[in-house]
Amino acid sequence: MDALDQASSLETKQRQMAIAHHSANQKKQVEHTSAQICIECDTPIPEGRREAIKGCQHCAHCQHLIEQGKL
Repeated sequence: MDALDQASSLETKQRQMAIAHHSANQKKQVEHTSAQICIECDTPIPEGRREAIKGCQHCAHCQHLIEQGKL
């Protein structure tokens, strides 16, 4: 196996580990009670969002920024 094959294999393993870690965190988050205040910007999280997204920790605006990689 040459260096490029090794690098590709390592990158694949790291990606799989990251996906597994993310999935585990999502499951844990669902089990928890939603925050009443966004942990990023300290604004209140509306009750409808807290009920719809069990375990949410961010307001919709901050969650959008996180998903875009801007926060």
